[in-house]
Amino acid sequence: MTRISTFALLLCACIIRTTVSQDRACEFPNFLRAKNKMGNGRIWYSETTYLTNSVKYEKQKKITVGEATINIEMFTPCLTVSDDYDCHSQPVTHVTTWTCLGHSVLDNHYRIKIENEKQEKVFSCVKFIKRNDNVVQVYSAVPNTENFEKLCKEEALQRKDWPWISKDKDSWSECPLLGGFDFRSHWISKKLHHQELCRKVWRPSRLESECVMGEGMIFHFPQNTCNPFAKRGKHHRLYCWAHWSESGYIFIVLGQHHKHLPQYVMRLPTNTEMMSTFKAKLYFSPVALLDSVGQPPDKVTAIQLEMARSEVGNCYDEDPIGCKKFAAEGKCFSTEGNYKIYCQKSCNLCTPRGMPQGECAFSDKITKSLHWYLFENTWEDLITFKSAGDDRLGRLTQLNSRKLGTFTCKSVDKQYNSYEYATVSYYNNGCRPRYTCINFETTDDISLIKFRMSESSLLNLEIQKLCKYRDYPRVLRNNVVSKEYKILLSANYTTSMDCGIHGSMEATFSDKNNLQCEGHVSDWNKASCTVQPSLTVSYRRSRCEMSTAPHNDSLQFTVHLCRAFIYVKAYGHSILITQTPSDSQLYRCWIIFNYPERMNEKPWRNAVLLNRGQCGKATDFRQLEKKDVIFETRMSSDNVDTTCRTKNRNRYGKPTYGPNFIPRKSDNSPTNNRQARNGEHDRSSYSIRGSSTTPSICFHHLIIGSILCYLVKF
Repeated sequence: MTRISTFALLLCACIIRTTVSQDRACEFPNFLRAKNKMGNGRIWYSETTYLTNSVKYEKQKKITVGEATINIEMFTPCLTVSDDYDCHSQPVTHVTTWTCLGHSVLDNHYRIKIENEKQEKVFSCVKFIKRNDNVVQVYSAVPNTENFEKLCKEEALQRKDWPWISKDKDSWSECPLLGGFDFRSHWISKKLHHQELCRKVWRPSRLESECVMGEGMIFHFPQNTCNPFAKRGKHHRLYCWAHWSESGYIFIVLGQHHKHLPQYVMRLPTNTEMMSTFKAKLYFSPVALLDSVGQPPDKVTAIQLEMARSEVGNCYDEDPIGCKKFAAEGKCFSTEGNYKIYCQKSCNLCTPRGMPQGECAFSDKITKSLHWYLFENTWEDLITFKSAGDDRLGRLTQLNSRKLGTFTCKSVDKQYNSYEYATVSYYNNGCRPRYTCINFETTDDISLIKFRMSESSLLNLEIQKLCKYRDYPRVLRNNVVSKEYKILLSANYTTSMDCGIHGSMEATFSDKNNLQCEGHVSDWNKASCTVQPSLTVSYRRSRCEMSTAPHNDSLQFTVHLCRAFIYVKAYGHSILITQTPSDSQLYRCWIIFNYPERMNEKPWRNAVLLNRGQCGKATDFRQLEKKDVIFETRMSSDNVDTTCRTKNRNRYGKPTYGPNFIPRKSDNSPTNNRQARNGEHDRSSYSIRGSSTTPSICFHHLIIGSILCYLVKF
């Protein structure tokens, strides 16, 4: 290799080395350090070893993440605190601090310095993988007393079995395991020596997972003594906080309710939907093990579940093998054992049924529109009324939901404008039939109805006992089951991709802290002279009350993609549902009020942006609370700007726009005025904020790289 080529290679290596961004200090990822509701650094927990059958823990790491530092505290055993209280007041036994030294953008590695309370320091490298808003996995290198370059090599990073878990954000996850399963279980911890649970009980335990979306996993046990969980009983529910696939396994983080951190992890093989039987492991501390044996760490208890998908249909045996044996022995009608209750199929006490025919029909006042939209925080649904396939009268006896399934009418209780329906749902995935109460309340407007659902039941209860409504825990508030009414928007009167403003309007914004800013609200494209399917909210920092940085007069943009717009004539206001471009699964509800012109006042509009996708009680804006509102804006209705710009040339040869311009249709047409004036085209559909492109190798990097390479060479 010649001296010139060698020098060139060294020069390139040095230049690349020096082009790592030095503009800003090293910071940990935003999703890790986002401040909590109290304004402090975000808190995570890891390595929480729970005591057997308890929410008390043996040890726990508390991790506080700032911009450039992470503080880790280890807590002592929580042996004297009751189940109703957290254990965070226990003495700290060990404290370490991570300081961010550098960040590699390409592979998302963070070089860190680790110090303990004795000021002893070592160096390492870490990588964070976000599983959802509340669960993060960590990879780290073995600490070294010297800051070696190889610390941040990918092969040096080791996966940590204990994920970091937080409860700062309201989030939940649909369980990836769907259907009903029979199972038998045994302990796999060293202390309990693989003891089988319920050795003397012939009926298996059951697990029903996500039979109705959002209800999580429900364990059913034939006897109280078969329940391995802390609170004994024949039923135990766990909600899914997060899940991911890794190395042939699915890991599911599970918790009881919002008062406690998720306490369990279930590990099961991938593609369980293709398996009739499989083995799963349930760990009673949040640890995610990858080794094939899955032996839990010391002081962590776990059970192995031998799962079999339940029989499909309405006629089944709770234990197919055992029931056939009991039937052959003539025990079906024995006075002991209640075999005829649990072995209906083998005892010939039922026959398989086809699709059920409804025993009642939904009211005409509810089915005035056959199709209705339901919007929640992170999903939307289409609800349809239809008749059962074998209903000769063509009655509308079924409610079908893409998300929730099919509900067939069994009985109805009507009171004035409120209708309560007891319904039944059948499944083909092993879930047992479910009974659910659905309550509708008609309104004075045909474009919307109020709607709520009870929690489903395995028992065919009387309608008065079935129709009990309650809110799911806070972490599941996004679910359709609730005490509060939700609203359904008629597909007949809903306009898609329409924002309802039809122009650009000056606006005053006011948040829940009463901070006001002046700006604009617009769904108008002056370049194309058309209404856009997105709503742009903009303001300048200097035009806000109590602005502390007038020199920072940057224009702030937020863009909202309009999903549904409907005018509610009976209430005199409109409802707008939008999505956030950065997260298309995030829905928000707007309430837009129109006020007529009064003496000495011009007509104006008020718009309220809610912090949720479901408008709910917002149909009456007087019931809105500050905690429900992101901001409120007031706009002048007599000053809606719908001017267009036509293309001409000024004396400098630059294009300008006038009132008679008709744009040429193009997929790459300008998306904002600046681009139109300069003849530029935006490659993205929705550009929130303009950005300039800078060369990756700057001139000063070239000079520094050349000097360094020269010194290395000579």
